[in-house]
Amino acid sequence: MVQRNETEKEVSELEPLAWEVTPVQLRALEALLSGASSAAAAEAAGVDRSTLWRWQRTDFEFRAALNRGRAELQQSSQLRLEALASSALSAVGDAIEQGNVGAALAVLRGLGMLSGERPAVGSSRPATLEREHAEDVARELRSDGFASKDFALVYGLEEAARKIRA
Repeated sequence: MVQRNETEKEVSELEPLAWEVTPVQLRALEALLSGASSAAAAEAAGVDRSTLWRWQRTDFEFRAALNRGRAELQQSSQLRLEALASSALSAVGDAIEQGNVGAALAVLRGLGMLSGERPAVGSSRPATLEREHAEDVARELRSDGFASKDFALVYGLEEAARKIRA
């Protein structure tokens, strides 16, 4: 849990994401969620790129906060785009009447109204991310010839076998 003293300034508007991340991680999250590259986000947080990579791969609190931020951005963007849908539909109608539907259809594609699919964000629950990671590692180890029993021994996790079977 992030604890702040009274004199410390708020790191960002993404405060709800700070439940289980450090202020340094919060700076990296803010940069990533504003569209910065991994290298730029690491620099903004004052850490090496390998540290940011490790957080993104194995720090489930960080991953969950990143996913929560992505979900919030996606929802906000979707709401803004949906507000434009009626204008786009009018433009499609006007464009169809004028014989030019390309631009209007591009707007509808941008809204996801033609594909009907929204990008997956991932879980915002650290325990789910940890379980999925354990399953991914187990799959990788099995593909390299390790058995489930070997996975439990290598990682020293008593629950590894249960996670693999779950």
